Amino acid sequence: MSDELIIKQTGTIDVMNRLARKGDICVMISTSDSGEINQLRRQQVMFKNLLGGRITDLIHLTCQRVELPEDLSLETFLQNLNQAINAYAQTFPLTAASMLPVYSNFRKCYILKWQIEPNDDLRHFTHMLEETLLSMNIQLIYRRGLILTWVSALEDIPEPVSESILAMATYPHHLFTATRVIISRINGPFDYERLATLSIPK
Repeated sequence: MSDELIIKQTGTIDVMNRLARKGDICVMISTSDSGEINQLRRQQVMFKNLLGGRITDLIHLTCQRVELPEDLSLETFLQNLNQAINAYAQTFPLTAASMLPVYSNFRKCYILKWQIEPNDDLRHFTHMLEETLLSMNIQLIYRRGLILTWVSALEDIPEPVSESILAMATYPHHLFTATRVIISRINGPFDYERLATLSIPK
């Protein structure tokens, strides 16, 4: 998710301790369902044919971004997070409410994003994640209690995007079911290294 968009949406930079930088760890939710993945890709291809740009490889919702403390190993971090997910989380649906282009200063381009309708399941998952991270003395980069709601579809698209193109999809509609947690590390503006995939129990 674009840090600039969060600031614009909330009206304050106080939603985060700092902007994204190399080495940050991202905690994201995604779907592993092949039918949903194929349906999302068809939507991406449709918008790419109309707008150009690059298709986002992994459709996901970023839930939190952190910097691991020096005394916490990646292995311990993943083990504790996996235990919490298996104990307190269940798969849940995400609904798209709208779509719009957003400029990212970190990536230096416009990104086409779906906006998600927050629901109780997403709030529960976000709270569980925050409590788990804080229990490991990990400082949250996004403010505690912030529900992130933006999912990237296309990168490096031209501006402006006409309202008629954005209106080609009907909203609200089911976007995907969160069935897994993806852990990745930022190596650069378009370089994300996937570190682990953790299943969310049904």
